[in-house]
Amino acid sequence: MDIGSVLSMASALQTQRVEQARLEHTLRTVKDYQDLQGEMVAKLLASIPSVNPDGVGGRVDITA
Repeated sequence: MDIGSVLSMASALQTQRVEQARLEHTLRTVKDYQDLQGEMVAKLLASIPSVNPDGVGGRVDITA
């Protein structure tokens, strides 16, 4: 194996590691954003009065 091949393989490995780090960062960012959206939806749902035939206003139980 010549030095050019070794350098090429090292460069490819480094590129793969950089891309993996970028992907992991993107996935963490997306997960954080989805968690934030979930919290916002839960707060929104909790603020909506429930519709009961009795006419008693309550809160939507999102834990069920």
